[in-house]
Amino acid sequence: MKDFTYISMIANTPLVLVVSEKSPIRDLRSLVALARQQREGVAFASSGLGTSIHQVLASLQQATDTTFLHVPYKSGAEAANALLSEAVQVTAVETVVVGPFVESGRMRPLGVTSSQRVPRLPNIPTVAEQLGAEFDVGSISGVVAPVGTPPAIVKRLEEAMAKVLRSEGMQVLFMQGGQPMPAGAEAFQTRMRKEVAKWKDVFGVR
Repeated sequence: MKDFTYISMIANTPLVLVVSEKSPIRDLRSLVALARQQREGVAFASSGLGTSIHQVLASLQQATDTTFLHVPYKSGAEAANALLSEAVQVTAVETVVVGPFVESGRMRPLGVTSSQRVPRLPNIPTVAEQLGAEFDVGSISGVVAPVGTPPAIVKRLEEAMAKVLRSEGMQVLFMQGGQPMPAGAEAFQTRMRKEVAKWKDVFGVR
């Protein structure tokens, strides 16, 4: 919060918790049950510490009082490949790229990590509705400038971003699984304050 002037959010990209098509895990409930039986025995691949997939893992553990074996890779692609090769049992894949894996049957979806279902994947329930608890994890993208950027420049950039968000290209992104976010500096700053507080709690930062 001390380093940037927030201009405008662009989109939130949720993820989908997935297992391999060969996995005996059929749904989120059975995944949680297995994790409770095998403390630190169910391997969960991420794209590294602090990434959105790691955030999904940390949030899931907190919400369900479970402990997974965290297996960090260098990227989301590597984590997905580890799942497909059955080196791990579960991971999360962004909604904008998971479609073909689900449609081909190579990955079995367990739940979407956003607070609401994704229009492109309407048959995949959210993690929140299955757990009956708040659960909202995604990769928020946006435009920032150095702290201390003059208000006149911030306003000009806000106006430019408002036009970008109405563009055809952005609508394509939203159709692929990205979610629109409120435009403007104030909304972005407010969201970032909430994100900082949320992740301090999830990761136990004091």
